[in-house]
Amino acid sequence: MSNLLHSFPMTTVTRFILIVGGIVAAMALGYLLRKKDRLDEKHAGPLMFYSVIFGWTPVSTAVLWTLPLEWSLITLPLIGMVIPIVLAPFGWLFAKFHQLDRSTAGTFIVTSGIANIGFTMGGFVCYCLFGMEGLGYANLFAASWAIPYVGFYYPLARSFGDPDSTLDIRFLLRTFFDLRSLPVLGTVAGVILNLAKVPMPAFLTTFHMIDLLIILSILISFGIVGLQLHLSHLARQKILHFSLAVVKFVITPLLTVPILILAEYFLGQLPVCARKVVYIQAFMPTAIFSVIIANLFHLDPRLAGVLFLVNTGIFLGIVLPIIAVFLG
Repeated sequence: MSNLLHSFPMTTVTRFILIVGGIVAAMALGYLLRKKDRLDEKHAGPLMFYSVIFGWTPVSTAVLWTLPLEWSLITLPLIGMVIPIVLAPFGWLFAKFHQLDRSTAGTFIVTSGIANIGFTMGGFVCYCLFGMEGLGYANLFAASWAIPYVGFYYPLARSFGDPDSTLDIRFLLRTFFDLRSLPVLGTVAGVILNLAKVPMPAFLTTFHMIDLLIILSILISFGIVGLQLHLSHLARQKILHFSLAVVKFVITPLLTVPILILAEYFLGQLPVCARKVVYIQAFMPTAIFSVIIANLFHLDPRLAGVLFLVNTGIFLGIVLPIIAVFLG
């Protein structure tokens, strides 16, 4: 498959500048459009919905369609499923340490466990560093996201924010098969096409259509984040920003090392690029999906939004340069 960004000679520093520059520019544009009353914040939801349906879903299919598949790669979605769950106790311990009230504690635990491993951060970083191969592995890593997020964090969030509500199997199934979850089905479709050895249409690679769709979808996604950015809220609960950074950028990578070693021992060695992708994904900041969960289950969505933005800022300013140098 074509690699538009990798068809030009670039150093690690250049790629880092490209990643951060693209993210900051897109967020700044979204922020300015709202501040100048050019685009209302209420359009963020529909814009993200259409970006998922018409952008990320076909991309999810394409990147797995041509990726060389082998049995050991089952390690990627397994680790992607396990890590969010094992992080919950650490979020709970920090919540107890800070003596947070029920809804705030639930919000912190959710933001601790959920990470931006998809196209809007982890996948994008892997794409910029390793091209389509890296994005394919990142997509496999994230393919199981719905299992811990919906199957584990939905009930957990409900227990903290809305303990009297009902969370039955029909609700969980609707979430799994909701249109917003189409990228997961797109990933499955890509694997099926790959295993069936169906050739990808040549025009998709000849004209770099998948690459262009990736870049456009990423810029739209971060533009939407900027559209919802309220700088006046960022100073809230300052100590929680430090604690969340410890969970995301220290505890998670340290936990990932033995988990990956055990997985490779039982399931076989991963390709070098795939192993790097696992370590990169282990450093990802919390995700916007934590805000969605906070809204769904009456936690503290404003705090979730603030934690998401500050944690992402710490990642871009401090963690990402380290990743680019040592893993790029």
